[in-house]
Amino acid sequence: MKFEENSNCSFEEKISMVSNEIIEAYPEISLKDAEEIAMLDETINKPANNDIKFMRYYYILLITHENLTLRKKILKEITELAKKGFDDDKLYELFNEIYNFVSGKRIDFPLVSELYGY
Repeated sequence: MKFEENSNCSFEEKISMVSNEIIEAYPEISLKDAEEIAMLDETINKPANNDIKFMRYYYILLITHENLTLRKKILKEITELAKKGFDDDKLYELFNEIYNFVSGKRIDFPLVSELYGY
């Protein structure tokens, strides 16, 4: 994905831009799901760091976690990001919980609110 800067866009333009990036990278994701993911995704106003990239992948998994093939692709992407490092240490915890979910050690998909308490 490109993770293009989108802070100067309207909300609708941001949704369109991000959902198109998602569908280009993962054509198996429906437009409806891509738009839902884009609504959750944060606005990018600078070059995207690993934290921003990880969260977009997290939202993709949140919406599409029942798709086993896609789940494996996204796990590979977020594993590479984790190896490169995060600024927010809690993302390592979230990564580990996602890994536990994907590997069957956890039944339910981990929610960000579990780590941040909101």
